[in-house]
Amino acid sequence: MKKVFFICLILYLSVCLKAQNVISVDSNRILKNGIPWEFVGTVNMAVFSLPYDYTPQQSLGMDITRECIDMKLTSDADLQIMVTNAEDKGQVIILAGFWYDSDAFSGGTTAYPGCQLLGSNPQSDTRWATVMNRWKQIASLPFIKNYSNVWLNPWNEPYAWDGSNGYSNDMWESDAKAMIDSIRSTGANNIVVIEGSEMGQGHDVIVERGQNVKLGRNNIVFDIHTYNTRWNVTAQEIRSRFQAIRNAGNAFIVGEFANNGDEVWQTIMTACRAEKVSLLAWLWGQYNEPFATYFTQYCKAPRNLADTNSSISLDESLLSKISAFPNPFQNDICLSGLKGNKTLIEIYNTLGKLEFEKEIETAEEGPSKLPLAFLKTGLYVLNIKQENKISVLKILKY
Repeated sequence: MKKVFFICLILYLSVCLKAQNVISVDSNRILKNGIPWEFVGTVNMAVFSLPYDYTPQQSLGMDITRECIDMKLTSDADLQIMVTNAEDKGQVIILAGFWYDSDAFSGGTTAYPGCQLLGSNPQSDTRWATVMNRWKQIASLPFIKNYSNVWLNPWNEPYAWDGSNGYSNDMWESDAKAMIDSIRSTGANNIVVIEGSEMGQGHDVIVERGQNVKLGRNNIVFDIHTYNTRWNVTAQEIRSRFQAIRNAGNAFIVGEFANNGDEVWQTIMTACRAEKVSLLAWLWGQYNEPFATYFTQYCKAPRNLADTNSSISLDESLLSKISAFPNPFQNDICLSGLKGNKTLIEIYNTLGKLEFEKEIETAEEGPSKLPLAFLKTGLYVLNIKQENKISVLKILKY
């Protein structure tokens, strides 16, 4: 019996160690393995070209993809293809509700633009209940539920671009809370992406009401779409807006910009890089020049070499020198290969919650032992911070 258990454990560990890095939200930043991270990527429509391969995005340095899905017609099987292929190529994937019953898909009956969700007031929309029920089904899928690299974006570009049609900030706040709570009712703690007002372009409401939405809720990322209607301003003004969102305590991304290069993009890229804001371009496979070249260079350029607040940088070279054993472990785990006078140890669970933090004196005479019997069974990410360097290991508690 014990032999069978350990065989199963080894198989489980092999799967876990292939898992993506832990993505989480802490106050006003998106974190990867416990440190602030700037993602770059694209908006895709893989639903028109399944099975889909994210190799081209990976080769350009992209690490996040926003996928457009139909809330009635995109099947569980299609979702699994997207999620699995994205994971294999190191992509965080945002599943975004774009259409409902589009006639562009087999069995669809609603012509464009009536099939789109954009511009509507979600809880007042006749499709509200069916869309949210579908999100409950999606959030419960075993290849999606509680995976930190799969984010859920319930409603694409809600509310009229000019703030008409009865819109109010109270409405935005109420809709956002309802969407998050509906998904959370499944027990799924995936990151939920909530868009601003005015078809995603409105950031003021996030500044004013974002904290209300976050109260009692976690893993929330807000999304701004920076098009000409509201964002054709100087880079400094864009930076000021970004700073206002963060200063109000909100983590956010720019989930769409450029419109293939036909709308403002230079100032958006300048501001995002300066403020380390994650940025996704519309639309994969349709970029025009000169935007295509400039955005490719932007994606390939070095980033995330340092946490701008703490000057901690990733040091992959230390991984071959540091070992954690036994792994899997039951009670204690030992670290060898540590250097420097002091080492900060952080352990995060797969939902990005900090479970253990301790500063230790590096032991000259042998490995440093960590008492971790209190941890629940499961996979954890262990961060080792030494002399402004960070190493990342995956450990398994059984």
